[in-house]
Amino acid sequence: MTGNLIIPRVRLDWGDTNLTAYDGDGEWPQGDPLVFGITMTLPEDKSLPTGSFQWNPSGPAFKVYESFITDRISEPITIRFYYANGKGFTFTTSWVFAGQNISYGNNMSIQIKVTSANAGQINSNQRATTSAPDSPITHKQAIEDLTGKFKLTDKVKIQYEKVAEEYLSTATLNSFYSNSQNYSSTLGNLVWSTGHILTANVINEPSLLITKPLAAGGSVILDGSQETEVDPTKKYGYILGPAIIDTISRDTQFTPPQQTAGGNPNSTALATDTSSAQNPAPTQPLSSTPVPVQNLSTSTTPSTAPQGTSSSASTPGVSNADNPQGSANQNAQTAQNQQSMTTSCFMAPVLTGIKPSDVVYIPSLNGDYIEDWDVKTVTYTQTDGGVTMSINGTRTFNLGTLMVENSWVREKVKSLQTLEDWENYAWPIMEAPTPSAPRAFAAAPATPAAQAREEFSTTRTAAIG
Repeated sequence: MTGNLIIPRVRLDWGDTNLTAYDGDGEWPQGDPLVFGITMTLPEDKSLPTGSFQWNPSGPAFKVYESFITDRISEPITIRFYYANGKGFTFTTSWVFAGQNISYGNNMSIQIKVTSANAGQINSNQRATTSAPDSPITHKQAIEDLTGKFKLTDKVKIQYEKVAEEYLSTATLNSFYSNSQNYSSTLGNLVWSTGHILTANVINEPSLLITKPLAAGGSVILDGSQETEVDPTKKYGYILGPAIIDTISRDTQFTPPQQTAGGNPNSTALATDTSSAQNPAPTQPLSSTPVPVQNLSTSTTPSTAPQGTSSSASTPGVSNADNPQGSANQNAQTAQNQQSMTTSCFMAPVLTGIKPSDVVYIPSLNGDYIEDWDVKTVTYTQTDGGVTMSINGTRTFNLGTLMVENSWVREKVKSLQTLEDWENYAWPIMEAPTPSAPRAFAAAPATPAAQAREEFSTTRTAAIG
């Protein structure tokens, strides 16, 4: 296996300067790393992506650091996790300097904190907004109008999963309004009224991403092992098994009858198709310092019914006109919280780029038992010579069944019968792209141990024959 070492790589650029293999000016040697311990957490909803890295605390390195925070603090920070000549994903112009932590003494350390470039724009100003058009408008148009009211049309990019965009382009509302809320809270309420999920994305470019709950159906799940780049608007599936999983744990929790799935005892656990008074929305997403959601109900008696007309969410200020899938999408989100899963593993090539809203499949050894888990949070951590991952997911309480049936998953699982099969799935080597096969992967060469087993088997068969 000489010359065939496969290791994950991490690159961090501050502006146009590579800090993992320094190529800037100053007293630090060219090609030597200035930073290490790079880590980042990507949540699906309710909070912003965050990250951090360690800076070499030596004297010459600290002098370079001072020049960066003095003259280049506003420049974007780009981070990439990848395998050479293989699959990788890039956080481009998505991170900005968010703070530092410096420890002095015998154990000196410098930690730099980063956050999404959208953080200040979507969580800063609180406004009262109102939209009451003469005739119903689509939810997509309402989102565009809301972005314009906060003067963010040219500053915040909205992206959609295809199935979510199609629905939001047809579902309509009569009016919406908010009182003393920031942009992310108001947008979160509007998105929740149709049962969709709002995510702060930092992959490729900073954006706000709207997706459909996995358990609600309709999403297209692509085979993540066949993709070399990551599109945040698409969902990818990854199979976990031997040669991938380090540890995995799962937890199941049911909501007792008459008790809500959220933190507000005055709202219902399941959305229904009815018209009644308004209730507070769920915890607003994407806010580092959440702004309390205003209860705009005029009733003095707590109501247990969702607000608005047909299939409306329990959301203040949103009056839906035609929202047929709203309550089903909301209930799907509630049902997915019945089970949670946490797994830690090494960042094998096949898992590089896994992100929130993707799907992990965990089969039994014979492949008859498969569960799909909706990925909620992913954390990447650079270690000494590697990268570890922590993945959190949720699903409904349907043991051994798929929330969303997927034919390619069952076919792929059937092909993973031996440990060697799993190793080849987890550790492919990227072949040079060709016009006919731009994303072709080649299985890793047989290890010496596998070759020895094969030779022994062939010799033993010949001797017996």
